Amino acid sequence: MKACEITEHLKSNWKLRNNEVFMNSRETNNYIKTELGITNAKNLRQVKKDILERAVKLFPNIVCIVRSKSGNKETGIALKPSAKRTDTYGC
Repeated sequence: MKACEITEHLKSNWKLRNNEVFMNSRETNNYIKTELGITNAKNLRQVKKDILERAVKLFPNIVCIVRSKSGNKETGIALKPSAKRTDTYGC
């Protein structure tokens, strides 16, 4: 349910930045803590990893995991370009 909720949040409530719809690591952590209500988890990184992997498993053609090139353990989630836009000529 959490994976479906974060995917729906990206599709409906998130705005386009740099021609992409994505949540970086801090935004994802904040969303998990505040909106999903998971505050007492011992290892928030593991919870985030499980939620993001489950979202990709459930919706492989809609979302993907984005890993930071410069940061250690910095992962986020992004919509694939064709999931948000109707014109896919740039993909």
